[in-house]
Amino acid sequence: MKVRNLRRRLVGIMCGALTAAPLIVATAGPAAAAGSEFGVKLRDDSNNGQCVTDNHRGVQEFAQWVGEGMWTEPLVIDTDNRSGGCQLWFGTNNKDGSLTGLKLNYTYQYGAPGNTGECGPNASPQRVEIPVVPAPFDFRLFQTNSIVIDTDTTRNSYCDLTLDMVGSTRSDIALDVKYRFNGDGGQCHHAFPIDAPDDRFDTVTTSLPLTIGLDTTNAGGACFLSFRLRRV
Repeated sequence: MKVRNLRRRLVGIMCGALTAAPLIVATAGPAAAAGSEFGVKLRDDSNNGQCVTDNHRGVQEFAQWVGEGMWTEPLVIDTDNRSGGCQLWFGTNNKDGSLTGLKLNYTYQYGAPGNTGECGPNASPQRVEIPVVPAPFDFRLFQTNSIVIDTDTTRNSYCDLTLDMVGSTRSDIALDVKYRFNGDGGQCHHAFPIDAPDDRFDTVTTSLPLTIGLDTTNAGGACFLSFRLRRV
């Protein structure tokens, strides 16, 4: 009983120390890596193939957790005039303390011609912090509010996702982003072709943000998006 009470107390202390919004705890998925982890979660609202990975077809919602230096499985984003859209969450697990001092942020907002409902209710020019527990603790945390992607042909707007490390004290950690397209490249702003060399990707650092545009419609093809935390 004493051990259980101590664990509850530690969880309360860690969650109370965070400055981000309330958090979602994710425990599903494969066994944890040896060190810290980066997580992504994807939901296909209508489970109709608009938001998948090659290994998770036909699954409505799934989470991935990968250790530092490893890529997440590419998320395939292909929203169009079908019902529903995608929801995306980011998360971290600072289990060994190696992410202490890191700040990962995103901004998710409309591109031209503005708010048409395609980027969901949480789209805003305000920066959102991806939660990182500030001390060593094996705890998988996702942001609370999802990033909603529901672009289509009819409403004809798109969503800009900007990632940065403003406020981070960890210049030795970078976030790599591999953004690819097949078919109509206009659906995936600032993406490389799907057959680009493996060493072609973008990197987010304390001095270098990254903006990508999600603009999928009924045009052929899709956007492929994967992430990697690594030491620099």
